[in-house]
Amino acid sequence: MKSDPEQAADRHARAVIIAVISFILSAAILLALVTTIHGIDTRLASNDAPPGTTGLARPHPPIAVSLLRISLPVLPVTIDR
Repeated sequence: MKSDPEQAADRHARAVIIAVISFILSAAILLALVTTIHGIDTRLASNDAPPGTTGLARPHPPIAVSLLRISLPVLPVTIDR
């Protein structure tokens, strides 16, 4: 069975189109990855205090529990018609 030159040209054109589309898709994915990584802050968190500080928080007095349990007076609701 002999290969038809027209079919071979169609297969070649199809292969070229697929290669071009895959190259464009790969470039778009790579560009998105680079753009995303470029916008990310890559600093690492640490427990070190910033320069010029002791790194210790000021102690705060304890919260009075009685202040948290404030009860409001209950007023009767009357509807005048």
